[in-house]
Amino acid sequence: MISRHHNPLAAVHKTVGQVLTYNNKIFLSAFHTCDGEHTENVEDAWGNKLPYLRAVPDFDQNIKYCNWV
Repeated sequence: MISRHHNPLAAVHKTVGQVLTYNNKIFLSAFHTCDGEHTENVEDAWGNKLPYLRAVPDFDQNIKYCNWV
């Protein structure tokens, strides 16, 4: 498993029962891997603009399992 965290399962177990909120509401927290060096703004993928899901450069550019052709 490729991860920035050395033990992703420990992180999952440590946060069981916790939720993420934005403006006091539970929000969409999408996860994906290998996005081609840059994420998209949510509205470009799913139509609805959300201020907390903005495009950013990705960390996985030099990971051999995340190649884009």
